[in-house]
Amino acid sequence: MLGYNQPGEWRVFCYQYGGETKSGPLPIGVVGIWRCLALKKLSSVEWVDDHWRTEPHDRQRCVENIEVDADDYPGGDPQSGQ
Repeated sequence: MLGYNQPGEWRVFCYQYGGETKSGPLPIGVVGIWRCLALKKLSSVEWVDDHWRTEPHDRQRCVENIEVDADDYPGGDPQSGQ
């Protein structure tokens, strides 16, 4: 999910399943985690040519004004038919 919050800061609510966080690599045994990230603070972002991954999550409160929601794509898969 991509959009912005009340102060106008661009945010992304996403499922991270690889890489590292500010505190280091993802914990051992954890497949992935849902994150709320400020776009302006992202660095070393890489495109991964892999299948779509997600997990159920509670209602997000990160993005107030949604511009793009991957769940709105056919079958909930943004790569479907793209």
